[in-house]
Amino acid sequence: MQTITILRRIWGGVGLVAVLLVSAVYSLGTAEEALPALPKVEIEGDFFTLDGQPFLIKGVSYSPVYPGEDNRSRIRGADVQRDFDQMQSIGINTIVIYRPLDEEVYREAHKRGLRILQGIWTNREPNDFQRKSFKESVKRKIIFVIDKVLGGNNINYADTLLGFFIGAEWDPVSVDTTDAKHPSQRPYQGDYYTTADYATATVRFLAEMCDFGRQYANERYGRDFFFSHINWPPIEHMLYPDFLDFMMFNVYSYWPPEVATFSKGSFAPTSYQGYIEAIKEQYPGKPLIISEFGYSTAPDNPAESGNNERDQAMGLIARWHDIMTAKPSLAGGVIFEWNDEWWKQNRVAARVTRIEDLSFHQTEDPEEWFGLIGIDGPSNKDYTVRPKHAFHTVKRMYSDAFSEDRRNNESLIVKGLEVGPYSYSLPRSPSDAKGSSDAAGYGELIREKSWRFLASLDKGLKVKVKNEGTDKAEAPRIELVLDRSSPWIGDRVIECPLRFIDPTGPPFSKQSELFFDLRPYLHLSFLVRGLSDGSLFRVKLISDAKHAKEAEINRNPPFFPSSFPEFHESAPCTLSEFQKARMHQEWQRVVIPLEYFSPLDLSKISGITLILEDPRTRNMNIAIKDLSFILNY
Repeated sequence: MQTITILRRIWGGVGLVAVLLVSAVYSLGTAEEALPALPKVEIEGDFFTLDGQPFLIKGVSYSPVYPGEDNRSRIRGADVQRDFDQMQSIGINTIVIYRPLDEEVYREAHKRGLRILQGIWTNREPNDFQRKSFKESVKRKIIFVIDKVLGGNNINYADTLLGFFIGAEWDPVSVDTTDAKHPSQRPYQGDYYTTADYATATVRFLAEMCDFGRQYANERYGRDFFFSHINWPPIEHMLYPDFLDFMMFNVYSYWPPEVATFSKGSFAPTSYQGYIEAIKEQYPGKPLIISEFGYSTAPDNPAESGNNERDQAMGLIARWHDIMTAKPSLAGGVIFEWNDEWWKQNRVAARVTRIEDLSFHQTEDPEEWFGLIGIDGPSNKDYTVRPKHAFHTVKRMYSDAFSEDRRNNESLIVKGLEVGPYSYSLPRSPSDAKGSSDAAGYGELIREKSWRFLASLDKGLKVKVKNEGTDKAEAPRIELVLDRSSPWIGDRVIECPLRFIDPTGPPFSKQSELFFDLRPYLHLSFLVRGLSDGSLFRVKLISDAKHAKEAEINRNPPFFPSSFPEFHESAPCTLSEFQKARMHQEWQRVVIPLEYFSPLDLSKISGITLILEDPRTRNMNIAIKDLSFILNY
């Protein structure tokens, strides 16, 4: 009877029959055994909680639309089980869905304990949010989505829902027009939500819709859900829905200008952190989720994208660092998005027919290239699915090692190094392959000895590890003196491994191998001097699995940034600028984002390797000091 009362408020008797028929359709189907209940998520202050412990949202937007499909299609190309298995493998615990999806999505999410924030989409640009016909259409949409998500056997999956959100990124002109048309409405007072006296007409409309949705879910399905709305910077100053259970904001670092030029944050010196902290201060005591942040990798749109896949990875981890170190604390964030979507069409992209847009990946359309999973190919009949660089980054940034208590952690200063076994290789030229059993032959390993017991150390290369001060725990300085005129060295590539040790412990030969978990850190940093024109200097990180990943210094781009890592605002110095600074005669800070070593597992790193390859210079004297792994910028 209560459900009938609600529906009569909308349409009266005729509409009631139609809705009950729709609900009956969703109630049909084979009976399915109820899944085990999931722990209930509650809201306590600034956080969601799970079993009384804070539940940090580590999310991704999920729209499994593959080439040849659009967002009205049923799932055909995507493999939901594979997607969710991959999400779990990199630490994702929440997905945001903007429209109701197939039952498989909710079933598989429930099986894995993934949580869902379910959207109820509305027209973003109505002439008047308060217009009666528009409000009725939104209420019909609310009923449709709740029935689709919870109807029939789907009620088994209700535990996976964190809540619903009604509408996203509403148009500023529509909001302004609505508020101007209805300046003197009384506050909305509902069964679940009440607005303040200062609430605008658009805020009152949103409160009425959330109240209707929450009441319908309670009376139709006996389940109570939290409700929200996705706000965004263009209307942040116009829409202040402080009645909501939790707040959601889509915030990108590069647009609009007021975000990119905002004052710096309290911990990270970025405008992005400053902006999201200002948003949180407006809603004290309520969870704030950054419901979209991300970077497009569209190759032919430098104006709105301009990022390669490594830029995307660096941007994501930088923004997550901003979110995790913001004060007041945020409830988490959601990466936009899981997979590339070919059907989208950005306003700056070339206009094409709908069939063309579904069938081809437009290289100039940034909207189609935000995914952690790349979908590449010439047509919807010929494409491949692969993880992008950022996929591996998310595993690190969503790990507890990176996310927990970042404001109270400190950078890691390396105070103990010992020179380990060395190797050098022949020049990488075709002549080296002659007479070799290896057809490629390039970089053939010639020797591997211990520096500590090599009598020829003085015949071409000297490596010294010395302390700057008298304290054994002082950060060491490494000196490499290279004389290529020596027959022991010639034009070979020199690799010098440096192992981490405890400087206050027993002699190196009696120490067990020392490992560092580098997942919490953003950059490798050190001071260097002595490089000459034409030098190639590379750095490797050595993992527990004896794998290594290297980054070239002094190639494109060199790591001598003037303002890092706001890479969308300032580019690193070019090689010519590096030379003009005459840094080879002076100490110069080198900062290497750890994403340059991805996908190396950074959880157990035992040392670094310095690699010298200098075809032009016969003699080199390189010194490195203040080696550290940086937590902040």
